[in-house]
Amino acid sequence: GYDLDAFYLSAKEVGGDYFDLIPIDKSKLGVIVADVSGKGIQGAMIMTIMRTVMNIAAIGNLSCKNCLGRTNRFLSDRIKRGMFVTAFYVILDCRKHKLSFSSAGHNPMLIYRAATKKIELFNPTGIALGFDKGPLFERTLKEAEAELNPGDRFVLYTDGVVESMNEEHEEFTDKRFEDFVIDNAEEDSKTFIHKLVAELKKHQGKAPQHDDITIVTFRRKVLAK
Repeated sequence: GYDLDAFYLSAKEVGGDYFDLIPIDKSKLGVIVADVSGKGIQGAMIMTIMRTVMNIAAIGNLSCKNCLGRTNRFLSDRIKRGMFVTAFYVILDCRKHKLSFSSAGHNPMLIYRAATKKIELFNPTGIALGFDKGPLFERTLKEAEAELNPGDRFVLYTDGVVESMNEEHEEFTDKRFEDFVIDNAEEDSKTFIHKLVAELKKHQGKAPQHDDITIVTFRRKVLAK
């Protein structure tokens, strides 16, 4: 009952963004997008560790907060001082059409509401992974829920999207991104991402890509009557 697609483009040969789809049980899927503060080999190594831990912690775990907390405890002992990882983790219940989610200092999740043709922003409190070994991270991290109706779309992304710069050092901006989502939310997810990437390239022009770009989007299908 869902149409989904994802896109990743590294700014350098080795990137520091990460996204994953993690089967939790027969009806629930974990969806994560993350961004490490450091780039290059060190950033990629941290994301490799995070992917491994997330996939272990997520199986059968219906709490986004617990899953990120377990990942943070492992990661914080192995991350270089001054480095950190922001992440947004969603559990999609495909039968009940419900989302539960937590944000570790990441960009907000966008949900386009087909009924109103407007966007809602969701970003429960939380600090990035790697800053604190446990108590502060787990005390700060919150978990929230939302429902998806037919035609609704949610979008996860990294800051390389909204901070994409042109030759005049002007960012793409949150506003332009949100306007794009509203104007294109009813496209299939593959077309939605294709058009968004084209829009980012148009804005960037001849300027070099300065940050990794990651986009993951799901749309609840409108079933024929």
